[in-house]
Amino acid sequence: MTQSQTQPTIARRAVGRALRRHREAARMSIADAAAETGLGRDTISRLEEARGKRGAKLPIVRDLCRIYEVDPIETSRLVGLALDSGKRGWWERYPDGNIHLQPLYLETEQTATDLRTLDLEFIPGLLQSPAYIDEIMAASRMSAEAIEGVRNLRIHRQVLMFERPSLPEMRFAIGMGAIGYLDAMPANVKAEQLAHLNSMAKRPGINIRIIRQVGPTLGSFTLLTSRTNSGDHETETVVYVDGLDGCRYIEDPAVIRLYKEPFKLAFDSATPIEEYT
Repeated sequence: MTQSQTQPTIARRAVGRALRRHREAARMSIADAAAETGLGRDTISRLEEARGKRGAKLPIVRDLCRIYEVDPIETSRLVGLALDSGKRGWWERYPDGNIHLQPLYLETEQTATDLRTLDLEFIPGLLQSPAYIDEIMAASRMSAEAIEGVRNLRIHRQVLMFERPSLPEMRFAIGMGAIGYLDAMPANVKAEQLAHLNSMAKRPGINIRIIRQVGPTLGSFTLLTSRTNSGDHETETVVYVDGLDGCRYIEDPAVIRLYKEPFKLAFDSATPIEEYT
C-alpha cells in the first residue's frame, strides 16, 4: 500500500478540522466534549487529527455537532463529507450556483504549506486588489447578492491567508490573457493591481511570474500541499479545479502528476513580476 493510500483523504481531514474549529468556537475542551458525549478523549482527538484507519462514524459527527450547537446546514455538510470520507477526490457543488460558498476549499487553503496556482485568465484571487475585484464583478451577469458574496469571499480568503503566523510557500503563474484583461481596465484599476502584485511579491515566500510563452497547459488550477491535522507528515498534493457549477479536488497521484509538470514548465519559463513591470 502506497503512502498516499494510507494518508487521510481531503474530506476526512476537512471533517476533523471543522469539528475542532466548532469545538473551539463552543469554548469546549476535548475533555468537555468527551464528558458531554461519553466518547473517549482519544477518540475525539483522533477524529480531529484524522488519525487511524477509519473515518468518523455518522452518529458521532451528528452528536458532536449537536453539543457544539452547529447549525443544520453545516451539520448536513459535515455528515455528507464523513459519509464518503474514504473516497479519494471530491466534488464540491456550489449550492444554487453560489460560487462564494466553498467551505472545503477554505479549510484546505488555510492549512496549506505549499500553494501553486496557474491562472490563464484572471489575477489569482489571493492577489486581487479591491478595485480589480469590483471591476471583474461589475462585468459579470451574477446577481447583486452573488457579487457581494464573491467579493466578500475573496477578501475573507486574503485576510485569513495573510494574517497567518507562517505563510505557505506560494508560487503564482499568471497567463497573458489575465494581463490582457488588466490592460483593458481603467488606468487607475490597472495601476493599483500592478502595484499590489509588486508589493505582494516582496513578501517572503511569495513568487509571482507572468507566462509570456505559449506552452502545454491544462487551464487554470491550484496545487495545494498541507500537513495532516496532527502535523506528522505532508500529504499528497491536492489539485483544485474550479468550474461553473462546483469545484473538483483531485487526490489521485497519477492525475496530480499531469498537473505538476505543466505548472513547472510554465512557472520556470515565466517572467518574474518585478521584471515584467
